[in-house]
Amino acid sequence: MHEQAAMQRSMVNESANGRFKRSFSSWFWGSMITATVAHFGFFAFLEFGEVPDVSVHVTPVALTPPPEVPI
Repeated sequence: MHEQAAMQRSMVNESANGRFKRSFSSWFWGSMITATVAHFGFFAFLEFGEVPDVSVHVTPVALTPPPEVPI
């Protein structure tokens, strides 16, 4: 009974920062694994097809140089 009361007192005195630090590692690695699986699924199972041609077709214009001016 005494151990349970001591445990409850220590849990009451723990700050939010302490709880965050204690659970950070599991949240971090769980998020990394989830992101890896999501990206793998995105790139592996979606077909991107062929890249569309978005180039602009313009006929070239011939430029004539300006006349030389003697100085």
